[in-house]
Amino acid sequence: MVVLSIAIAACSAAASAQKSIDRDALKGVEIGVRGCVKAGLDPGSVVLDYVYEIARDGKLLPPPARGLPTALYSFDDASRVLPYLGRTVEVHGRIKDIRDATIAVKPEPDLNGELVAELPNEGKDVKATADEIPLPVGTSGRPASFKTVVLRMNVDTVTQVSASCASR
Repeated sequence: MVVLSIAIAACSAAASAQKSIDRDALKGVEIGVRGCVKAGLDPGSVVLDYVYEIARDGKLLPPPARGLPTALYSFDDASRVLPYLGRTVEVHGRIKDIRDATIAVKPEPDLNGELVAELPNEGKDVKATADEIPLPVGTSGRPASFKTVVLRMNVDTVTQVSASCASR
């Protein structure tokens, strides 16, 4: 079984990555995110929702300023996240690379036309319901697609923070 996972957030690291002239300087930098593990729409895929970036001191960073880009954190070893479905976890690792991408939002015929976002991932994209995707500020309605920054992470640790997603 192939396991894919994506963490979705509007975050400050992505803003730095998007504005940075030399993204290579961020390769290998330690990073952490906290969020709720949810099943993706495809079997064996997971999505981290309600994502917060974690500062080096372990505190959750406040939400970013309005207008910052949506960020995706793509994990190299999602099988380590899969056992935590329905729980809040912290994923720590190092940035493997950073790239620009586009999130496509479109009706899914198999889900009675519900809007589904195709999240760019290394290899096969991950699908999630559109309500799990933070829209760019100033967008009215659901766009057909929008730009994002993908931070691919080498996962070092996954730690359960809460037995449910209720305590975000």
